[in-house]
Amino acid sequence: MLKFESLEKRQCLTHGPMPIEPVLPSTQLFSDNAVTDFDLESLYQSYNVDDIDFKEMRELISSTADEGYTDRFEYLQLQRYLRLSDMPEYVRYFTDATLNGHYTTNDTIFFKDPQPLLDKWFNGKDLPDTPGSSYPYVEVQGQLFVDGITPDDPEQGSIGDCYFITALGAVAQNCPEAIESMILEVDENIWVVRFYDNIGDKQFVTVNNQLPYYPDNWNPNNKQSAFADWGNNPNDPSNELWPALIEKAYAQAATNRLIRNRSNSYESIEVGDSSRALRHISGQTEIRIKGIGKQGYVGYLEQNKPITIAYQNHTYTFEYFNSEEDKFFLRNPWGNRHIYMTWEELSALPIVGDRYGGYVFDISAEILEKL
Repeated sequence: MLKFESLEKRQCLTHGPMPIEPVLPSTQLFSDNAVTDFDLESLYQSYNVDDIDFKEMRELISSTADEGYTDRFEYLQLQRYLRLSDMPEYVRYFTDATLNGHYTTNDTIFFKDPQPLLDKWFNGKDLPDTPGSSYPYVEVQGQLFVDGITPDDPEQGSIGDCYFITALGAVAQNCPEAIESMILEVDENIWVVRFYDNIGDKQFVTVNNQLPYYPDNWNPNNKQSAFADWGNNPNDPSNELWPALIEKAYAQAATNRLIRNRSNSYESIEVGDSSRALRHISGQTEIRIKGIGKQGYVGYLEQNKPITIAYQNHTYTFEYFNSEEDKFFLRNPWGNRHIYMTWEELSALPIVGDRYGGYVFDISAEILEKL
């Protein structure tokens, strides 16, 4: 170990401090007499024509695993590539997490096999635990979006995350483009999902197409989605995946101490506040309403600004007002047992009134450009 440390120090004394200015693609980062993995350098130069993309960075890191081991000098080369190269924000996030650790974990690839961390940050294999480990995973085929993004796409499954499913539906109604902007396919059946933490910083998670299902002991071929609904047949190409993938990503993001500071599990996202979930999804602050009266609710809904409320330990979304029947439609994230009532009936429950309110959510065009 001392020999390596001494050699590294001599390299610094011989070649000076690491460059701080970006280098051109044709510029070689190391002199001929430096300790360099030239195969790695050659691969890097072939990629460093435009931005280093997700798959290219994954390949750069993977190529250092000589007999399951990344040595110190390969590690230093990767650090320089991270510092000097242009790459998408999420690629930089995952690379930094792999090389330097993340405040959700102390793991790095230094003197280790990089594959486990590549699986976590780049391959979407950091699967959340399921309640009682009783829901196995299956690879699910389908499309990210089917017939657009609508508020009835997210349906709650068998975990108590109604607040999160409600928030997804509210965003889908108010600004479906915000949902589209938060999830990106970066490889076949691999997606990057962006959240915002409690201080408004972007956090990224990678997910694959493995999703939990209900095991059927009587018919093992019967595999139905266990949590956010994706369908009843994992081999059906018409399955719509975005709600289940984002829910799974939120369970993985639960380990982030600035999001939920819990374990990587579906149980970690049970019970919550739809207003906080809205912030995690969009990075925007909700509007708290209370005692605004019937016309206040109607006014928000006429502007396509949904209102989320809590009632009897469950959440609903005020989705629209039918002026002809003088009734409000409140969507239940279960996908059934919705509420369709007059203001007076809602007041009697009570759901609305001077003492009761909810959260209004709105993404303006200016905000959408920043997402």
